[in-house]
Amino acid sequence: MPPILYSEGKINTIHDVFCERVRQSPQALAYRHYVPEEDAWLDITWQSMAERVESRAQTLKVFGAEEGDRCAILLGNSPSWVCADQAVLSLNMVTVPLFYNDRAENIAHVLFHSSARFLIVNTREQWRALEHDLYQSSLEKVILADSFEVIWSNEKQPRAQDTVEIPANLATIIYTSGTTGKPKGVMLSHANILTNAAAANAVSNIYPEDLFLSFLPLSHAFERTVGYYLPMMTGASVAFARSVLTLQEDLQTIKPTVIVCVPRVFEKINERFNEKLSNASTVMKKLVTLAEGVGYQHFQRKQKQLGWGLSELVFPLLDHLVGNKIRASLGGRLRIAVSGGAPLSPSIAKRYLGFGVPIIQGYGLTECSPVVSSNSLESNDPESVGETLKHTEVSIDAESGELLVRGPTIMLGYWLQPEETAEVIDTDGWFHTGDIAKITNKRIYITGRIKDILVLSNGEKVPPTDVEDAILQDPWVDQVMVVGEGKPFLVALIVASAQGQGADKAALIKRIASDMHAFPGYEKIKDIVLCSEPWTIEEGLLTPTMKLRRQQVMQKYEAEIKQIYDA
Repeated sequence: MPPILYSEGKINTIHDVFCERVRQSPQALAYRHYVPEEDAWLDITWQSMAERVESRAQTLKVFGAEEGDRCAILLGNSPSWVCADQAVLSLNMVTVPLFYNDRAENIAHVLFHSSARFLIVNTREQWRALEHDLYQSSLEKVILADSFEVIWSNEKQPRAQDTVEIPANLATIIYTSGTTGKPKGVMLSHANILTNAAAANAVSNIYPEDLFLSFLPLSHAFERTVGYYLPMMTGASVAFARSVLTLQEDLQTIKPTVIVCVPRVFEKINERFNEKLSNASTVMKKLVTLAEGVGYQHFQRKQKQLGWGLSELVFPLLDHLVGNKIRASLGGRLRIAVSGGAPLSPSIAKRYLGFGVPIIQGYGLTECSPVVSSNSLESNDPESVGETLKHTEVSIDAESGELLVRGPTIMLGYWLQPEETAEVIDTDGWFHTGDIAKITNKRIYITGRIKDILVLSNGEKVPPTDVEDAILQDPWVDQVMVVGEGKPFLVALIVASAQGQGADKAALIKRIASDMHAFPGYEKIKDIVLCSEPWTIEEGLLTPTMKLRRQQVMQKYEAEIKQIYDA
């Protein structure tokens, strides 16, 4: 069955894709989700989803919803999220997704800035926890996701007349979880998103038989386009994981063929693997190391990067003893594991490719709907983020080395922020990503971030992510951030892993020095701040896709950092 593609005339909107999917495969499995009350996973067909969506759309009409109105969705990944989104889009309204576990102040900012009239929540308790912070917003009605009843209504709120011209074909305003400053509202059209999803499918080749396991937040463009709209286009099914904490168990239960994840997921899997390996016998440790090396050579031969070698003779046995068990721990049926949202350490990628886990890394930004480039199963270089998708152009700025992107998937602009839009989209239509890159043989290699480059007091420039990636390979380290802008040397802020708990500062510094023996002197860590608590999304130290909010982390440990440099 070919994917349902965006085409002027018949398929103009995301909801058109949904309706066409229902028409083509009404009784096929659409979604699978866990129901705690029944302690069971339940299946929902496309026809059943269509009935729920229509019911919610009619209710929104009764509530006074009009074309162009913004409706915010504050739900965890679930069929309810999909129903809410499709009901909103079916009425030519605009979806404003909210991160489910975000802080009240961030939610308030999004609701105020977008002038959302409606908010869809999961429970009454969830609303009560937010009500005090949101009472002055433009909200008129708060709606429960399952029953679709109004649980709060601002009767005194007059129907505000939109003074803003809503861009044609606007589907959603996604507030970027930026690492600095207030989030900006990225305006994406139906055409932006559908063009991107279709181009992504041309690389990944998703089939109706595929089953996704969804666990990244649907409020994020990556999961929404690749883990929700793309399966809808192709007729694939989606199971919603219960939580990140139960991910390992859900992988075993659902046995997905496709997962969409951020590098932190693979980092945690690798940490758990290293913990188990630390307690294994010397023979087993050597066997795993051998299997990893031989397996990666086998991968390179499949990619036509290496010729035949003697290691191929022992590969089947090693793969049976080690690789097969690793794949089984991920459900045993994984056909594609897409990694995006942040750079994946090449060493981790190579390790799991050696174990036969089909990881393909891509690159994108919310402003690009979001995928810009991707590797494929047939052409996979774990050190690159692949080749550009169809319809997308890329270029490298000659002076700064910045990656520029142009094409039909570039956002319409930032909501109510034309000056900020003009700063990132130039007069020739190039979007300035802020990432430093090089392009070799059509492949993109991200080498740094313009704003993240640390310039030491001696003039040396250090990309902190290179240093951080090296330190994160140490099983004693769970989280790390390197600082040193304008200073004579680098300092690392470190959260120890379970293995590293209880280690003193001197021991950690010694280990890190060993980990970084190959780095030049100016890139080595001279001291550390040992942080007692993990950095979390809820605390505002990580974005919803688990990227570091560098400014916020630095502010939290400002006194400790100052003390080191003063000394």
